[in-house]
Amino acid sequence: MVDPDAKVVSIRPYEVLADAFYSDRHLAKLRFRPIARADFAVEVMVSVEEYIVGKDDPDMVALDRSLSRRNTYLTVRYSSGRVIQGGKLFSISFRDVIFEDWIWKSFKPAPDGRTYDVGKEKPTRKNANQKDVYAPDQIGKQDSLFCYVCNNVRELIDPHGDKEWRLLCDDGSGELADFIVHIPATNTVIFIHIKAWKKKGSIKAATDESDGSKVAISVTPFSEVVTQATKNLRFFDSGILIKGLKDRTTDSNQSLVWQRSGKKITRDQFIEGLESVPRPKHRRVIILQPRIWKDAWDTFVTDHEAGKEGADVGRMRQLSAVLSNQLEGFRKLEATLKVVGQEDQTAFKPRLRAVLRFRRGYEQLYPPRSEFLPISSTASPPASPSHYC
Repeated sequence: MVDPDAKVVSIRPYEVLADAFYSDRHLAKLRFRPIARADFAVEVMVSVEEYIVGKDDPDMVALDRSLSRRNTYLTVRYSSGRVIQGGKLFSISFRDVIFEDWIWKSFKPAPDGRTYDVGKEKPTRKNANQKDVYAPDQIGKQDSLFCYVCNNVRELIDPHGDKEWRLLCDDGSGELADFIVHIPATNTVIFIHIKAWKKKGSIKAATDESDGSKVAISVTPFSEVVTQATKNLRFFDSGILIKGLKDRTTDSNQSLVWQRSGKKITRDQFIEGLESVPRPKHRRVIILQPRIWKDAWDTFVTDHEAGKEGADVGRMRQLSAVLSNQLEGFRKLEATLKVVGQEDQTAFKPRLRAVLRFRRGYEQLYPPRSEFLPISSTASPPASPSHYC
């Protein structure tokens, strides 16, 4: 049924009708009309369509004072995604977020002058059946990534500093991290998670995209280690960290602790050092998974910025989305994330392939971050460390 006394109000698509309330008290009906004054500069005009209370009502007078500052404080949002804020017109634009928190390191040779095999995760020895088994007493004495961390930890955590650090290996089932670093002077705790570049025992291992290569970007291999790093963020709580380390302490891992001074230290002493200070002030996570080469990464980032497309440009965006998404989660817990990639001095040449590839819709799988943009806008070799494990 139509009310014959109802007032018919016409409104343009860019106008906004609003009811003004003070607490639960209805004061007036307002009309807001944006008017362009310059390039993406907008003034919002306001008029009263209907007074519900008198013009001299104290609450109405207060509303008038507030509306006089509308172009400074008022925000108008449209379903199209456009926003008027602070006297300017914006539009939501989606952009790919490129992950930038890399630590680029050389492994052949490493900062300590030694050569390390990125395909070897842990030091090993032959057992009675001539099979390679984990040999924790060989950490720092072979060419595995565990040995790299032990011999080059200062270069990873504080390249230009001279603060005392303590390094503990917690590798094993239920580990908190492969290595945990404690820097007492700054009350810093660092978790280091390690994954070697998987070898497949053939020439294909050097070029297989599924595990990364010198001229390609790999995404899948990062999933496992990133998931583990995220899951173990809870151990940055000092109480949970200390209990976790104590529960995992055995006779066999008591000696898997090192410090900058070179003086011998036990796992129990490492834990005592953590107990003597409050919760970590600085929390850092380092993922050592050297499957990405700096030259390849920089090349595909440049291609992306130039608007070029390609399989590896797409994978670069995918990996950026994965790592950037995790980084945001880390920041909410006041932790930082760094990923170690390989820095190689040899010239990089993009690979050529005589095969057809189909796009896989990575934009849908990993949607880019949104941000406000104005509508009219367009888019020396390091010194060798003094300590060795």
